Amino acid sequence: MKTRKTLCLLLALMLLGLGGCGEAEEAPRVLTALSTYEHPYAGLTPWVEDFNRTHPETEIQLEYGVDLQASDAEWEAYRTRWTTELMSGQAADILLDEGYLNPAQYEQSGLMYDLYEWMDKDPDFHREDYFQNLFAAFETHGHLYTLPVAFQFEVVYLNDALLQASGLELAPWDAISYKDILEIYRRADGLG
Repeated sequence: MKTRKTLCLLLALMLLGLGGCGEAEEAPRVLTALSTYEHPYAGLTPWVEDFNRTHPETEIQLEYGVDLQASDAEWEAYRTRWTTELMSGQAADILLDEGYLNPAQYEQSGLMYDLYEWMDKDPDFHREDYFQNLFAAFETHGHLYTLPVAFQFEVVYLNDALLQASGLELAPWDAISYKDILEIYRRADGLG
């Protein structure tokens, strides 16, 4: 649910920034959304179709950059195309990135828009309705140029017998770091 709400927010924010740009037009304003590849789990197409149906003044056309099973050469060609289009001002209106774009590289160029500005201008948007720590994780010098549309928890299970044998005690749900896990491994490895 958060993923769908976040994508809808992203699309709405894009439209908010375009509102008031000239006279009302009869034909819908067309925006292009470029996704790195078609996500087997995300199901972007139904969301875009739903958005287009409920916002007839705007049409979002969804494009995919590369096949998920593409070769290294195809991935490199896609990154080159994307960078060239971005730097020339010909990129899609909405970029759905899988982590290949580094917003910090483009911050000085002015190619990216700070999404916090749109959020702050929208009286119906309330940051507390979202996982603000995720926004913070994607900030660049206090600006939000990219919006996470999905996230997942990574889970690590620890062998209780090895923990006890290594002399480490953890209460259920104790937070541990990767350094802690490495130390547990080293101690357990030393046990033979």
